[in-house]
Amino acid sequence: MAVRSELFVSTRRQAKRFSQLRATPGSSAYDPVDARGLAPLEFERLSAILGQKDHDPDALRLVNVRFGQPARRGWAGLVRRFRIWIAIVWSVVGGEGPDAGLYRFPPAYLRLLAGLQDTDLPGVAKAWADTEAMAGRDGTSAQAMLIELRRLARSAEATRRGLFLWGATVPEGVEQGGGGG
Repeated sequence: MAVRSELFVSTRRQAKRFSQLRATPGSSAYDPVDARGLAPLEFERLSAILGQKDHDPDALRLVNVRFGQPARRGWAGLVRRFRIWIAIVWSVVGGEGPDAGLYRFPPAYLRLLAGLQDTDLPGVAKAWADTEAMAGRDGTSAQAMLIELRRLARSAEATRRGLFLWGATVPEGVEQGGGGG
């Protein structure tokens, strides 16, 4: 199995329809960027590198759009669990398997990405490429991804939308629809 992942800028409501529209040939509603198989773990490692100084790790953690943040107790918790159950059923019925996910970069993370300067890129890219999560990738590919992330983060901030990561596991050699690059 391989990981297929894509980054895109969108509103939350539109982002929830991404997996359905990306399977439609000729659909260019999202202009996704190939995330080269990167998963939330790799982006969380990057957030730790970017926010090394006095940061709240939870403020930089990618948020699962389907399940969001956990509710505490009481009525809100019950409604939350019901919504999660509905989302699981809908994902299976809707044709997107349980191995697919949609994640939103939180605002604090967007600010860090958008604020990256050209002089920061080589050092951050090397540190990111040296993490265990990025095994097998070099500093050049990490820097290229950082440049894309910075561009997307700046676009998201300028248009007051979010930056999202969609990913799914697919059989080796299978290319699923959509996908920019």
